[in-house]
Amino acid sequence: MKKRILSILLTLCIILCFVPTGTFAAYESGISSYEANSGEHTHCICSGAANIGDHTQHTDTYWTPWTSTDSLPTKAGSYYLMNNITLTYDLDRGGFWTANENINICLNGKTISSNAYALRSGKSAALSVTDCGGSGKIIGGNIYTGSWTNIISSVICEGGSVFNLYGGAILMNEEGKGQGMGNKIVAMYRDIDLGGAEFNMYGGSIGESSHIGTEDECRYLEVNSYSRFNAYGGAIYGPAYLGLRAKINFGNTAFAVDVRYRRDYSSDFSGTEPTNFIGDARMVWEYPFFILVGDTRVRIDDRNKDDILGDGSGSLKYEFDENSQIDDNGNFDEEKGHGTLTFNNAKLVYAADSKYNVIDFDRYFSLDIVLKGKNAIVPDKGDAKDGSVITGRKKLTIKGDGSLDIISKRRECIGVTYGVSLDDENITILTSTNQDGTDAVKTDIGDGGALSAAKYLRIGAAHTHCICGNNADGNHSHTDTVWTPWASADTLPSAAGSYYLVDNVTLPTGDITIPDGVTICLNGNSIRSKDADNTKIKLNGSFCITDCETTGFLGDITQSDGKLTVWGAEIKSGTFNGEVENNGRITGGIFYGKVSGGGIIEESAKRRVSFDSNGGGKVGKIKVLRGQRATAPAVPKKLGYTFSFWLKDGAQYGFEAPVLDDIVLTAKWNVNRYTITVKPENGENDIVITENYGAAVTAPPLTRSGYEFIGWDTEFPTTMPAENITIKAKWHDTEKPTGEIKISENSWKAFLNNITFGLFFKDTQTVTITAADNGSGIKTVEYLLSAKELTKAELDGMTFTAYTAPFGIDPDNEYIIYVRLTDKAGNMDYICSDGIVLDGTSPVITGIENGKTYCEAQTVTITEKYVDTVTVNGTEVTLDENGSFTLAPADGAQKIVVTDKAGNTAEMTVTVNDGHTFGEWTSNGDGTHTRQCTVDGCNGSETNDCSGGKATCTEKAVCDLCGENYGETDSDGHSDLEHIDAKAATEDSEGNIEYWHCKVCGKYYADAEATKEITDADTVTKKLPPKTADTTPVKDASDTKAPGTGDGCVLMICIALMTVSTGTIIALLPKRKKSS
Repeated sequence: MKKRILSILLTLCIILCFVPTGTFAAYESGISSYEANSGEHTHCICSGAANIGDHTQHTDTYWTPWTSTDSLPTKAGSYYLMNNITLTYDLDRGGFWTANENINICLNGKTISSNAYALRSGKSAALSVTDCGGSGKIIGGNIYTGSWTNIISSVICEGGSVFNLYGGAILMNEEGKGQGMGNKIVAMYRDIDLGGAEFNMYGGSIGESSHIGTEDECRYLEVNSYSRFNAYGGAIYGPAYLGLRAKINFGNTAFAVDVRYRRDYSSDFSGTEPTNFIGDARMVWEYPFFILVGDTRVRIDDRNKDDILGDGSGSLKYEFDENSQIDDNGNFDEEKGHGTLTFNNAKLVYAADSKYNVIDFDRYFSLDIVLKGKNAIVPDKGDAKDGSVITGRKKLTIKGDGSLDIISKRRECIGVTYGVSLDDENITILTSTNQDGTDAVKTDIGDGGALSAAKYLRIGAAHTHCICGNNADGNHSHTDTVWTPWASADTLPSAAGSYYLVDNVTLPTGDITIPDGVTICLNGNSIRSKDADNTKIKLNGSFCITDCETTGFLGDITQSDGKLTVWGAEIKSGTFNGEVENNGRITGGIFYGKVSGGGIIEESAKRRVSFDSNGGGKVGKIKVLRGQRATAPAVPKKLGYTFSFWLKDGAQYGFEAPVLDDIVLTAKWNVNRYTITVKPENGENDIVITENYGAAVTAPPLTRSGYEFIGWDTEFPTTMPAENITIKAKWHDTEKPTGEIKISENSWKAFLNNITFGLFFKDTQTVTITAADNGSGIKTVEYLLSAKELTKAELDGMTFTAYTAPFGIDPDNEYIIYVRLTDKAGNMDYICSDGIVLDGTSPVITGIENGKTYCEAQTVTITEKYVDTVTVNGTEVTLDENGSFTLAPADGAQKIVVTDKAGNTAEMTVTVNDGHTFGEWTSNGDGTHTRQCTVDGCNGSETNDCSGGKATCTEKAVCDLCGENYGETDSDGHSDLEHIDAKAATEDSEGNIEYWHCKVCGKYYADAEATKEITDADTVTKKLPPKTADTTPVKDASDTKAPGTGDGCVLMICIALMTVSTGTIIALLPKRKKSS
């Protein structure tokens, strides 16, 4: 038995050693080993998502396959879809699928679609949806118009149920969208007994990131009363609405569109407000209050409450009293909500054909309307509808010292369940059953029937101000007038009186007659027509329009006659044939009649008349009120022309036509004729030229004997100038002046082009210059002394000296005398002398010394530029190219005579013996050596520098001729340089570097050129240190892999089992008895 147990344990050890390490790692990674190895659908309900919200621990779930394509499971359990599912219902009969038991569905990347609800969590049941496939969808929400009228949603959460979303996208099909807030993709409801639903969002999405939804489509999520929404994760890509008394726990769910929350003190936040917003989305607090602005029903929230009209004026704003729902004991009472709507010179325009009430406040909230300034609520377009202008289920209180005019195109004007009250009993209420308000009567605030039935209603004091609208200056005496309301939108009063407009008036096509004495205050509104060309206002007298608000205007009408007086108001457009007294502002329109008054005429109402002077003087632009006549400007001037008249489009413009558009007028000119009188100044008669201004003119040709024509006293024009002028001809003589240069018996009268220096003098010479001119006479005589020949072009750029009297030129120089002669007419000429040499210096003889005796032939050199003759003992010799000749040996003395061309002489006598020789060279001790002539009586000698030999690092060079040392030693001249190779040091002996050693001077060098000197010690390298034993263990190079987690586990298990096995074997072995 023991041996059998031992065998089993050993076998188990061997088996475990071969188990793959992945088996142990699978569980650690959070993926079920069952799923990994069996192929079954197994995963945590979160599909492996990270920990989020209260889901902090993963637990594997086995999912049962669901193969149906048109139904969903109804029994409790966990199912995964094998196919896409399409749910189709008879909407009249209902029978929608509901999870009445706890059901988990894994979409597995599949889609559930429905023509109504797609999923519905039933009361007291929990429905969880996940998606391990990553692309699963839930789509529902077709529009239905039959007898079943419930609001459509894709997912419904009934009161008391729980819906958990871990994955997948919940969507609504296109047919289900477009219902605004009526349809919801996910809706949560309340049960009277079980309370609200709970929606836990861990992942997935409501909507898709590819499309950001709007409230015009539907609400993506609506959390109704007493329901709870735990926003742990995932994303919502459309509007989310959190209703009254909803309980919210904000975690990390991403919101792509504003989150709207009912603003009251019943809100319950388990966490903070959401912070994970995408783009510009944010938390929006809603108030239980709607206002119809145009055709848009505006839900008042914290974004628009201070500017409900959205025009930046802030003239209509709402304020919620956050303490109104707290009673004296600090308890919440939803019935006591209260808000304030403030009109501050506001005009609320609503679409008459809209199905919504204009001002609609919640049944739990009372409302104060505060009036400041002048205010109005008026319809814009369309036919009348049911509903109210102002409606609410709590009390309405009117406050403030302002006024409010209401024109009603609704079944009732004011319909408030708990009635209307006035904060001030002095506030006046006027009502009329006609929309024009002409028969308005004072009404008690408690008369709910009259307030409801009114088509025109006014709240506040009477409309009172001066006829000028309080816009006139101090010259006008103000008198208050009480104005009757005029609320018609398409007619004007037909009886004399003072009226103020409640709303804009748009007149129909046709003739409209205004009786004399009608005065209208626009009250910030406008009077215009549908067809400006075919709507004519005929005035039977005077018609006055004013505006107490200064923003009203008159436009798009035609005044056929009479007088229109405007105070404060604006005329924007229209045609006015009668008289207009403007005490307001004109910004547009056409005015054919008289326009008077001190009002403003804006640039936009004027037309520009520009003047093209067509080459004449500048004429400024003028601006004319459109339809009025321009005034002719001052006559312009143009050189050479006389103004005729102004042209428009090629025709004469007479300034009697009205100016309707910007125009350009062009000047018409007539050209003038002028005369040029030419005086020839040559004895002939004057020449007269007459032409039009600007015509081409040519100067006449003129001649004069003995003179050259040089131009006119005034520039002769090429075209006729704009005046009569006289021009004189100008002449001058053309002969050049003459002159003479004289030196001694030599003279010159012309400019020489080939100069030779052939005239020589030893002494100073006097230069005399004379000049003559047969015409205008000599103006200047100037001279220039030059040692070289110059051209006339070169002389033109040089500086001359004025000649005033004869002057001298001195010896030892060469001269060319240049003279510049200029007459008074500007004629100029040059004359010059030939080359002149003044030489006062005798020639120089070199190469021999006077009176000296030489032992061999000598070279004699003559230094003289102008040598004439050279003789030796009377015999003439010839010099070589260097000015030298050889004086050969001869018996007796030799006399050398040199004469130059100026007559200067030089003499020298020497003796040159024949057959004499020199002795040996002898050192002079200074680097030179000398040798002496050996002939008796001769003292000739030669001295030269020592040469030859080579200096070393220790010895001077030895001269090759005299045999003596000379110069200096050569520090680089190493004659015996030994090369030593490098030797490596060892533990026993020193080494050395590579180096060179001079055996002559004993110095050491680091290079073969002996330029880097070192010491003997520098050549030595130290011994190597003795080696020590290496005790470091050698690591196996292949041992680079640390054991993995799985390998470590196997190894530890094997060691443990082997230990147990060994112990067991020892225990089972028979014990031997000890031998004695």
